[in-house]
Amino acid sequence: HRHRRGMYCECIPIVPRRLNYPALVPGDWSDRCLWEGADEFASLLRQAIADPPGNRTEFREAVRQYDWPAVIEPWDRAITEIATVP
Repeated sequence: HRHRRGMYCECIPIVPRRLNYPALVPGDWSDRCLWEGADEFASLLRQAIADPPGNRTEFREAVRQYDWPAVIEPWDRAITEIATVP
């Protein structure tokens, strides 16, 4: 959840190559964002600090589907449906 918020704010995600993170990170960024071990994490972090990429709007677009305006309607429907079950 925190990573999605950071990505929405165009922060560089340095996240593990497990769980759902590869699905969240845009394909062109996977080599700069996804790590498998501590050494790779440290390397990616150093790279992000020393040479931060300029345009990171792709991060925002990758997680926009989780933004509140995009999810409020389906959540409201689901909650209403659950609440009205006899």
